[in-house]
Amino acid sequence: MRLYVSNTKDQIIFLLFDFLLATLLEKEVKLIFNERSYEGTISKIQLDEEEYEYIEFTIGEKAIKFPFVEDSKVRLDKGLFYFETRSNTILIYV
Repeated sequence: MRLYVSNTKDQIIFLLFDFLLATLLEKEVKLIFNERSYEGTISKIQLDEEEYEYIEFTIGEKAIKFPFVEDSKVRLDKGLFYFETRSNTILIYV
């Protein structure tokens, strides 16, 4: 499934956040954010509820904020979650 976000970002981010929370919370993952790798269990997934600007993943003691903007592209495959903006990329392998 592929999801391309456009001017409906504020509505789409809630669906994506709920899906990620249900699918990835407490899962062992390898997360790569802008070529930096993190491995471990996702203990927390948090949505920026003020401006809906980012989704934050916590692995161990490390919090990784992924900006969620109008040009965000999301690809959800079995075992792979891919998020991309003009300046950021995040891959999550389950």
